[in-house]
Amino acid sequence: MRNAPPRSLQPRRSALLPLLLLAGCASALEPDWQARLGSRLAVDLAPPDPTAVLAPPDDADPIAGDRVRYEIMLCDGARTKTWQLALTVAEVENVPIAEGRVVPEFEQRVVAEWPPRDGRGAAEAAFAPEPVDLEQLLRAAGRDVEVAALHVETFAGDGAHLGTGESSVEVERLRRGLLPACRAGHRHRELMRGRVAAGKQAPVLTVDAATAADIETVAIGVDSCTTFFRMLQCNPVTRQILTEVLALPSLWSILTHWGVRITFQIDFFAAERLDPAQFPGQARELWSVPVVLLLNGQPGFLASVVIGPSGSPDGAAAGIHGLVARHPSDERRRVVVRMVAVQRGAAAGGAEKGS
Repeated sequence: MRNAPPRSLQPRRSALLPLLLLAGCASALEPDWQARLGSRLAVDLAPPDPTAVLAPPDDADPIAGDRVRYEIMLCDGARTKTWQLALTVAEVENVPIAEGRVVPEFEQRVVAEWPPRDGRGAAEAAFAPEPVDLEQLLRAAGRDVEVAALHVETFAGDGAHLGTGESSVEVERLRRGLLPACRAGHRHRELMRGRVAAGKQAPVLTVDAATAADIETVAIGVDSCTTFFRMLQCNPVTRQILTEVLALPSLWSILTHWGVRITFQIDFFAAERLDPAQFPGQARELWSVPVVLLLNGQPGFLASVVIGPSGSPDGAAAGIHGLVARHPSDERRRVVVRMVAVQRGAAAGGAEKGS
């Protein structure tokens, strides 16, 4: 049994009770929040200059000098505040790394049939997969892997430089981007409906090899998307922007969890193909994906992430075209992240294009 803290460190119930009552509990998510947020995408992500056209990405790997610039706008009722965010591939080098990823819960609850379907029918899997420990997923690569060093720069609305963060991501992951996860998730929309939110509570599902491969593709997309958000958390400016729109967890949740635990619920199985006609000048494939950021299991913000191709130069941001996020209970508090310019690296001879 865990020892209780010294009496001098124990919170006084009489002092905490009013605060707990004020903090309250998180409300349930509105059932139509995705549709309501999705209806704002074309409006919020429209370029300031309708004649400005972003250069379409090519099929090449990201190279040094590739740069994607976003405008970030925080809306809180009538108050607005803007920043600029730039992601730049500073350099690409070969380094030995350990390959691996976290297996999400929805993937753990899916089993590929064995033996594979061969015309004589499929055999049911005899048992559910055991949860996989992260250490078991990491294995020595045994080879050098191309890694992109990313600079994450933030600027105030007036252009003043606020700071630069650094990160590194495998080039192959940037090149793959998130489009494959959107397509694969949409193919199994009905089969996997609700299973991301259910997590380990979902019943074990036996699927054919092709479906299992698609679900793995989705899981890789979830890992890449989570990596991108974690990267933004490391930048003090983008972290502050997230804090301003978040619904902070209740005091009771903070006390019982001894702090704030941040997780992401990214549902590529609910991905929707967007109508290009809604985005003038954007002759590219675009999808929206719902994301819920959870603080101690409570919704902190709701978002729709817009995904596009991830070749050079858009691969610097894994093809993330934009984002619209809102407070879970106050639609007046929202954040819009809009791609406004792209630039190919010097090796490609490109210049920045956009609004």
